[in-house]
Amino acid sequence: MQIIKLLRGSALGAIAKFAMSAGQINKLVTLPLKGIISEIEAGKTWKGPSADKFIAVLKDEHLKSSQIITGQIETMHGNFMRSIELIDQADTRGQQKANSLGELFSNIFR
Repeated sequence: MQIIKLLRGSALGAIAKFAMSAGQINKLVTLPLKGIISEIEAGKTWKGPSADKFIAVLKDEHLKSSQIITGQIETMHGNFMRSIELIDQADTRGQQKANSLGELFSNIFR
């Protein structure tokens, strides 16, 4: 079933890209934001009410948004994994049907 293999390969390619995207967002956005927040909260780089407001904005908007985006990517990853399972199930059922058809014809033409 070449079409099944083609569909499965496309889904696997998409899964790899989703996994890379989630990792990149975590590496390039989420982790640096957490580092900035930690440094400011420790009082190492900035103190005062404006620092507190800045941290609040980072946590409430930017950090939360990056985590939501990562979560959505992970959900899409899970959905593509499920699509591969469905493709594999369809392939198995197709093979079973083809095999049973072959058995039927072999019984008819004995």
